[in-house]
Amino acid sequence: MSKFALIIQGPLVSRGIPGSHIHIASGPNATKHSITFDCRENISKIISRFGELFEHVVISTWEDETNEHDYFPGAELVTSPDPGTLRVAWNGKPNNKHRQFIGINAGLKLLHSKKFNGTVLKNHGIVLF
Repeated sequence: MSKFALIIQGPLVSRGIPGSHIHIASGPNATKHSITFDCRENISKIISRFGELFEHVVISTWEDETNEHDYFPGAELVTSPDPGTLRVAWNGKPNNKHRQFIGINAGLKLLHSKKFNGTVLKNHGIVLF
């Protein structure tokens, strides 16, 4: 068995401004460029294609992101309360670093409880088609 674990961290449904329109994220037309992307299918593809490479696969998301139908064979789901975004002093725009730290920490705690002793890889934002 490999000595690698994968933590897939983030929302199950991503909402926001795509990178191609980030320059207008604070303008009056920002909401018309907002998108919603359900990541569940993509997460399932990642697990199906690459899950065998890992001793553990952990999906770490927020409590309000899951529903009773969320099941990812080959992975364990851990949830945390959503801490929200932080405001960055220099520009005042939302910053998700705090969410990422909380989500990764929850995944690491789960791995620690399983006595995992290996290398942990973090996945966020990879889209497979």
